[in-house]
Amino acid sequence: MADSVLFAGKNSLVFGAAGPVGRAICLRLAARGSFVVAVDSDEDALFQLARSNPDRIAPMSLDIADETAVDRLLSNWGPEPLHALIFVQDRAGGSSSAAFLGLVDSATRHLAPVLEAANGAALVMHRVAGEGATARQKSDAEALAILTRELASDGARINAMALHPAALDRRAHAQLCATAMMMLLPMSAAIGGAVLPIGQHAMPA
Repeated sequence: MADSVLFAGKNSLVFGAAGPVGRAICLRLAARGSFVVAVDSDEDALFQLARSNPDRIAPMSLDIADETAVDRLLSNWGPEPLHALIFVQDRAGGSSSAAFLGLVDSATRHLAPVLEAANGAALVMHRVAGEGATARQKSDAEALAILTRELASDGARINAMALHPAALDRRAHAQLCATAMMMLLPMSAAIGGAVLPIGQHAMPA
């Protein structure tokens, strides 16, 4: 597979790493040879993830609502090449939408130079407001789509995957990860600002 070669020796930064989808993405990247900085506020789950591949997954406990801590992380990244910047919001009742939006905006803009230098890309993976969703939930999902397009129009290579319930099923994680890897590879450089609905109808088991 192409990602087996193209992610080897590359750096990845994953926010929301301890959730089900975030964990699957981190494990996939590490298995493909990437060094993964895994960020989440759930310290126990985060360190359990890191123990699964300690040579390639570095845990970092951080609350994305803590702007000072986020700014410190971004500033400390420095000129280190970054090949994959991933934001995962896959848990109901997790971080606030405002904090998640702010993180996507600030981190993508701050790290855009090192992403561009490494021919890297950013990817937003977020839950879709399903049936019975409130107006606020629907508004938040639309705000993420708008932000993705705005960041792309400003020069960032960033796309989003809108995760419908079928995509959140553990049995769909392999296909979900494969799609994410494809969106991050240089071969997808022509795609920017896209918001892909994943699992809108069904996902193969």
